[in-house]
Amino acid sequence: MKSIIARIRRSSFVRNVAILASGTAVGQAIVVLAAPVLSRLYDPTSFGVMSVVLAVSGPIAIMSSFKYELAIVLAKNNEDASNLFILAGGLVLATSLITLLAIPFAADWLAFEMDQPTAAPLMLWIPALVLFQGLFNVVLFWANRRRDYVWTSVTTVCRSVGTVTVQVILGLLEQGAKGLITGRLFGMVLATIILSVQTLKGEWRSVLRSFSLARMRKLAREHDHFPKYNAPREGIVTISASVPTFFLALLFSPAAAGLYWFTVRLLEVPTTLVGIAVRRVFFERATRAFHEGERIYPLLVQATAVLAALGVFPVLVIFIVGPGLFDFAFGDEWRGAGVYARWLAIWWFSSFCNVASSALIPVFRLQPLFLGIEIVGLVLRSGAIALAVFFGDDVLAIALYSIVGFLLNVYRIGYVIRFAKYRQDTVAT
Repeated sequence: MKSIIARIRRSSFVRNVAILASGTAVGQAIVVLAAPVLSRLYDPTSFGVMSVVLAVSGPIAIMSSFKYELAIVLAKNNEDASNLFILAGGLVLATSLITLLAIPFAADWLAFEMDQPTAAPLMLWIPALVLFQGLFNVVLFWANRRRDYVWTSVTTVCRSVGTVTVQVILGLLEQGAKGLITGRLFGMVLATIILSVQTLKGEWRSVLRSFSLARMRKLAREHDHFPKYNAPREGIVTISASVPTFFLALLFSPAAAGLYWFTVRLLEVPTTLVGIAVRRVFFERATRAFHEGERIYPLLVQATAVLAALGVFPVLVIFIVGPGLFDFAFGDEWRGAGVYARWLAIWWFSSFCNVASSALIPVFRLQPLFLGIEIVGLVLRSGAIALAVFFGDDVLAIALYSIVGFLLNVYRIGYVIRFAKYRQDTVAT
């Protein structure tokens, strides 16, 4: 036992996860502590309008770099990494500009469908959200390559502090959805600036000197599986997660969408706390193991088992006392969010367990298959919610959506584990 504990203490994997998780823990603690305050400063309709803005900006931001930031970690030398960094950042800027030109045509329609005419100007914040979320993702993977987990952790705390501070101030000034959106944007801008300054400090000159248009084109072609498969796949994943927001906001009410978003945000806390830290470090560790011919299968099974053990207890608590817990913590008008949480917890648990498996998709180059799975999943989820809309039952919509998501995640986990074992056995023979 002592030898096992000693190995854990010496493990760089565990140490790096702990660094990321500690900063994320503080950031998420701020979010959780602020939730009862924000739920009393803003009504579900305000959260619903914000959720629609984020549902539009999220998929665009995820795909804005064409996922070339993933290749930054995989690059064999710093020159290639620098060119990929510039390529990904340039694509984010271009996508944001296109969004800026296109979004005015959709703003009025979205506001009209939600029966919230005053929400139209808020849709114009979408290009800025795309820009800074996209740039943050690019800088984040640059920091990941450098194993700069300390500043990544600090940035997470700064983003939460900035977001919550602005949202509380504007909530006291009764700014409604505008206050929530402004806070989100401020937190992202602050995080992007801090992480960029720290991770590029002393390196930006070498990054610029490494720039080569010919080299960039070669790397873009070499890693074209990311824009072909990863970008559409992650975009579809994000769109799938946004499907309930659109259906609830446009076909039920913005308040129902607000209840859904608020619930998902709270369920994301443990995923953000542990899951993302595990994913980042596991991705870097698995990539090295892959290049060096090490066994990945045991690492994957161990990581998935630990995630499952960590996720069981919160799921049981939410399922048993969800509505009463939300009523007590956030006020009477948020009891419906607790009803949603009972069903969403099932989907969340499977997503939490899927963190390590999903990190191996680009490593094993399984993007084409999983792109197909995501397309099927999007169709099934949309169909499930459409069926519930036919019956006019928002809870049924959430239930069917969650069950479909759970089954898809179970399939994903099983497939990647089997593939990792097959590869291990093949290499061994």
